[in-house]
Order: sequence, then structure tokens, then C-alpha cells
Amino acid sequence: MKIGRNLLNVAPIPSGIFLRRLYQMSNYQMSQLLERITVNPKQCGGRPCIRGMRIRVSDVLDLFAAGLSAEQILEELPDLEMDDLKASLAYASRKLNHPVLVA
Repeated sequence: MKIGRNLLNVAPIPSGIFLRRLYQMSNYQMSQLLERITVNPKQCGGRPCIRGMRIRVSDVLDLFAAGLSAEQILEELPDLEMDDLKASLAYASRKLNHPVLVA
């Protein structure tokens, strides 16, 4: 399957089961996943990458946003593992979950 797809063909919203599994993950499991994300100022402009490869977290997120399933992403990027995809989502979730100060 080609990566370029019609953006109107988006993947379905994850079910409640997916969200429950995410919240049931222990801090230890989460930290193990997040260890897969590396940041090197000399690689990819310092953007977060997966396991030191030149595959950025944002690349994986863009593929999900384009409607590809996890299986399709793994097919397109065979160097990745399922835990790399989980780590990308967990990393993005952690980065977006920050307090907002209201003046």
C-alpha cells in the first residue's frame, strides 16, 4: 500500500478498550516504552526519533493521521516494531498533557 492516501479515508476513532489499556499501563511499562524515543541534536534537527533511527515520531504520527493502521505502518517501515508505534503515541500524549496557566 502506498503512503500517499486521500485524507478523507481516516481510521476510526479508537474504542474505549484502547483508552482503558493505556490508563492501565504502569509507570514502569510507560517508561520502558518512552526509552525507545531518542533525541539527538545532531540527528533530524534534534527532533524526537525512534531508537536512534532517522524515523521521527512525527513521521509515525503523520502516518496514523493519514489513516494508516499500525499494521500498514509496520509494512511501510519494516525497521519499526509495534512497541515503537506505541512509544510514539505515548510520547505525543505526554508532550500534549501539560498544564495551561490562565492569567
